[in-house]
Amino acid sequence: EITSVVLSMNSQKRHLNWTLKLLHFLYHRDEDQLPLRSFTANSDMAQMSTELILKDGLLLSQSRQRIVCLSSLKANVQVTTIDLSASLVLNTCIIHYRHQEFSHWLHMLALETQESSSSVFKQRKKRTFPQILAPIIFSTSISNVNVSVQLGDTPPFALGFNSISLDYQHLRPQSIHQRGVLTVDHLCWRVGSDSHIQRAPHPPNMHVWGEALVLDSFTLQGSYNQPLGLSTLGLSSTQSDTLF
Repeated sequence: EITSVVLSMNSQKRHLNWTLKLLHFLYHRDEDQLPLRSFTANSDMAQMSTELILKDGLLLSQSRQRIVCLSSLKANVQVTTIDLSASLVLNTCIIHYRHQEFSHWLHMLALETQESSSSVFKQRKKRTFPQILAPIIFSTSISNVNVSVQLGDTPPFALGFNSISLDYQHLRPQSIHQRGVLTVDHLCWRVGSDSHIQRAPHPPNMHVWGEALVLDSFTLQGSYNQPLGLSTLGLSSTQSDTLF
């Protein structure tokens, strides 16, 4: 509770200050219960649960300008004998990106990346991510987010939305079945000197100066179904069903 982290660049007398009211992390693993069979082709996964909670986070720049304001974030992953499920819930995140405040940090990261990409790393073989065979259920809910950007001398702009939710399922009973639903509520792209100021949603069909794009509501859902075994026979392109 009530933690503070300061990242300093002494050569340029700059720092970033991150304060957090609450950081909660929980990990539990149960080896005595039956595992999730065939998590990948060659391994099982023991039952486990992980939870991360952040509350009231604030990132300040050298000039005490607010960069990130976070109200709450909750993420968890749970593995049972049946499936792997994960969820992410984020509430109220306001980000102000000013390039003049971050240019020196980005330059430092670029130098670090160049040093790490030496010939030793280039010769290392690329590792392939194993195919997950277990059922996967993922859901996310993000609400009240606003991101404002200032790049040098160009006009500032901001992108914000009331809420975005995403639900995704990857099931493998007798077939590979995937389905997902994406919902967006009041997405707004603003341009101009006051674009970083959040405004209440105005009535539909009403234009406000500075708003380049307004999307009141948007929903996309789709599914994909492929019987097991068709991919090995080279028939996946003709036998699989995709629906949006």
